[in-house]
Amino acid sequence: MATSPSTSTPALATRGFGATEFREGADRFAETLKGQRPDGDLRERAGALATAFPLCADGAPA
Repeated sequence: MATSPSTSTPALATRGFGATEFREGADRFAETLKGQRPDGDLRERAGALATAFPLCADGAPA
């Protein structure tokens, strides 16, 4: 398993991200880079998206 998540468009689209999730991800990145979002909040939301859109259908790495 990779040590860091892939944030490329194909990787996220493969996970099932739609326009709403891409927009949310872009907003979180921008807010974090500007220092407008606490790290813990970003981790929590990223974890929720990773859980909602797992890498594999059964949740186990390939």
